[in-house]
Amino acid sequence: MIEPIGDKTVNEGELLSFAVKVSDADGDKLILSAEGLPSGSKFENSFFSWVPVISQAGDYQISFTVSDGVVKVIQKVAIKVIAKPKPANFEFKVSTSNVDMNAKPKIATNKNGDFVVVYTGNDADYLGIFGQRYDANGKPLGSEFQINTTTKGGQDYPSISMNADGKFVIVWWSYDLQEIQGQMYGANGLSIGAEFKVNISNGKTVAAPDVAMRNDGGFVVSYNYDDDVFARVFDSNGVPLNLSFQVDGNSGVPERSSVAVDFVG
Repeated sequence: MIEPIGDKTVNEGELLSFAVKVSDADGDKLILSAEGLPSGSKFENSFFSWVPVISQAGDYQISFTVSDGVVKVIQKVAIKVIAKPKPANFEFKVSTSNVDMNAKPKIATNKNGDFVVVYTGNDADYLGIFGQRYDANGKPLGSEFQINTTTKGGQDYPSISMNADGKFVIVWWSYDLQEIQGQMYGANGLSIGAEFKVNISNGKTVAAPDVAMRNDGGFVVSYNYDDDVFARVFDSNGVPLNLSFQVDGNSGVPERSSVAVDFVG
């Protein structure tokens, strides 16, 4: 027979150990074995030991079997491994599907601490814009998603802004088309409308977009247009409220545009 062991609970990174005690009324020779041992655990000389590592949180069941060659007795032991809390500053990987290149990340957060990271990665044509949503604890919300629907040539230099409720907008540079593109999203991560073009005129070099969203969901986009800086204002539905207008005063060649708004706008 096997003396009762009972179920066990252990935290990741801590030692769990216990002896499996067996006996036979007739004094017969006993053979003791175990099945379902977790990775990294040991069962030697009737003694079980295990230090579960990070990522081994979960439920496990081990079957201990003792036999005298005629009679077999099995006792099952359930082990629950509790995840070790992650520190507030733990590092984590954002991109999942892009293996060749990931660059130029930008981040935006809402009033609850939920956030979205956007970045440049490889798409079917060349470069694309990708994103990943997270809750305030750094847990992914859904999977990595591609933002650009226009894939001709390269899409680069993303910028993102989010309001307090979690609605967000992303803009980027489509440099083969020489256009600034954008896409709006709701707080649930679903796209709002289609990809849209920000700049009106073509024929000159556009680059370096930036975006800032008001609390009502309206937003302003700035960008370099040849040797000048232009901007355009959109309402909460993504409808432009004006034509693009020049911001700088021709005081030299601007390096990169940047824009900011308060909650009111």
